[in-house]
Amino acid sequence: MGAAALTQVPAVDAIVTVLGGGLASYASVRVWGVSITLTPQTLIVRNVFRTHHLPLTQVLEAWPGVDGIEISMSGRRPIRATAVQKPVLADMAGRRARAGNIAQVTTDAAATHESGPPGAPPPPTPTTNPQPGEKVKFGEFYWGYGSGVVVAKAPGWGELVLAELTQTFDQADVSYFFPLMTLTQLRLGFCPRFATFDAAFDAWYVYDYFHRSDDPAAFAAVPFSEKGGYKAKGRSFSPQGLPWCAAGLPMPLRFTFTDRTTCIVEHERGKYVCPLRYPQPTAEACPVDHKNWEKQGCTAMMPTSIGARLRYTLDRDGQAYKNIYKQRTAVERINSQAVALGIEQPHIRNGAAIANQNTLVYLLINLRLLQ
Repeated sequence: MGAAALTQVPAVDAIVTVLGGGLASYASVRVWGVSITLTPQTLIVRNVFRTHHLPLTQVLEAWPGVDGIEISMSGRRPIRATAVQKPVLADMAGRRARAGNIAQVTTDAAATHESGPPGAPPPPTPTTNPQPGEKVKFGEFYWGYGSGVVVAKAPGWGELVLAELTQTFDQADVSYFFPLMTLTQLRLGFCPRFATFDAAFDAWYVYDYFHRSDDPAAFAAVPFSEKGGYKAKGRSFSPQGLPWCAAGLPMPLRFTFTDRTTCIVEHERGKYVCPLRYPQPTAEACPVDHKNWEKQGCTAMMPTSIGARLRYTLDRDGQAYKNIYKQRTAVERINSQAVALGIEQPHIRNGAAIANQNTLVYLLINLRLLQ
């Protein structure tokens, strides 16, 4: 829908032509959503730019409105949950909608919750009439959407949205990557040399996507997330791409297999093993006395793609990385414009309708460049 609209505006075609000439030096992505969650002790309100964890002992009352559920608090200002709004027609007709049900459950939970003075110990465990925890029922509500965007800067024009995608907010952030980059490459006519993402996109296939054997300067600037207990630069590799073991020896690849379960991309994964144990035992003891020596030595399981190695070897302290990563602020400015245009509080409920409205919001942001 967005691409068709763009091709009907000659002035915007000029922007696409400029970008196609290679002046789009970066892309930036952010995904955000809204929700309201009720747990036995806390009401969690997730709005676009902030998440509130509200103890039920402080919640006084909740009531629905066309702009969201208003939550009255003890000792602080009210909080508005924008994930669920009362439809305008329901408000005019006096009918009770989903927002009213959620507000009533929230109010009832706050009213029946046992409160106590700050710092008071929890009530003692009952010694009679026991009830297993798995039989205690409590309400939990989810409602919202996520909007992912790719933003680029066109010199002489400004910052514009190249691609956008709306999904229900329960989708993982990384699920936006391939659909958005496919649209970006289609509209630019080429793959951007650089990109910057937040840590939610710290995945081997993101680095692999931007790697070019004929252009070693191209890369994706993504902060390292310490998944699996590893730290940035926690692994190093030999010139042949083999991981070094703790003793400083290259670990041979013992076997590979097709992995269809650990991430959203089917890929080849390999097991690297102790060089002193495989293919033939060559030592009676590990030089660094590794704890797994008696269990056939140390091993490493990781994708064989170069993206898995780039994730560890990327120089995040270098000036090139810093210059690209700081351009993520462009997406914050686009998000601020989207919020000002009402993307945070839609008055429609159908997923396709919300997706179409979001497309129109981003199209309007792009058209502002012509002013």
